Amino acid sequence: MIESNDFTDTNLIKPVKKYAFVFVCQEGELEIKSLLLAASLKRFLKCDYELIAAVPLPSEKMGKPKKTTIELLKKMNVKIVNIYNDLIAKESKLSISLLFTNKIYCLKVPNYAEKLIFLDSDMLCHSDFFGDICFSIPFNAMRVGVNGTIPPNGKWKQIYEAVGIKMPKLRIKQIKKREGHPDFTFTPPYFNGGFIAINADLANNFCDVWLECYKKIRSKNLIATPFFIEQIALSLALHKMDIPYNILNLDYPNLPFFHYSNSKNIMLNKKLRILVKSLINEYPELKEIIRNNVDWQFMVQFSYTILRLKDIIKDFKLIIFGLFRNFRKFLNNL
Repeated sequence: MIESNDFTDTNLIKPVKKYAFVFVCQEGELEIKSLLLAASLKRFLKCDYELIAAVPLPSEKMGKPKKTTIELLKKMNVKIVNIYNDLIAKESKLSISLLFTNKIYCLKVPNYAEKLIFLDSDMLCHSDFFGDICFSIPFNAMRVGVNGTIPPNGKWKQIYEAVGIKMPKLRIKQIKKREGHPDFTFTPPYFNGGFIAINADLANNFCDVWLECYKKIRSKNLIATPFFIEQIALSLALHKMDIPYNILNLDYPNLPFFHYSNSKNIMLNKKLRILVKSLINEYPELKEIIRNNVDWQFMVQFSYTILRLKDIIKDFKLIIFGLFRNFRKFLNNL
């Protein structure tokens, strides 16, 4: 229990026995991304785990994943769970920024784990994950990216007052190199919503508090850019519930999760491209799903072969250059 453990005595910190990984599967490109994420998790997770695909409702506003998508998820032993987003249901017109709130409702999915981990669908697991002792801390998330620090800059006191909680004393420096903005900013602890790990027995209550904070901030019109409200509310909910937390660094070797964001970054990254191609080969059903998407077609068409040839030529040039450089060193030493 949290009340009896301040998580500073290593003798009381025990490894997580079982994880649940949840992600959104929504009609459109997220179907491809969620399938690739599920396939990568299936390949590399070496801990005790369950996989959960959250399909957002109401379907008349968010659509329905294709039957082939659902069937392939089931083939991977992914549990399909519907989540009802009442924020979107109440809106007469679907706002893109509200789609980010689907992740909040993901924390309500039923599971049998000690640790519930939400991942953005545009992530991949790229090497073996056996679990990590850092997840014994009740809450884990990454620090927010630089762009996320711009909308609330200078408004943090108002934001915390709007929710009725005291702002924490800790300030974290963020370096910003963006024209028209300061070179740096200081924020209270502020987290990215793309990778959230929370003790499963806290998740349901945390979801309610997160939603409450989101609604209050949105109603006050304090943030001009609505795309970051759910991340701001995430940090507020954490401090309102006074949960012990750990700031993650996904560069840490034991956390093999990469946030690639879009297909273009897959195209430009040789290692990710090879990984995705191997996942497609492992699950041939993916080919038909990807073939009809303009942004992902390069993975199943001749253009992929061209990219691989470019990789081989580049690697060959590096080998020749290395041999030439070593030969010159040899001549200089004679």
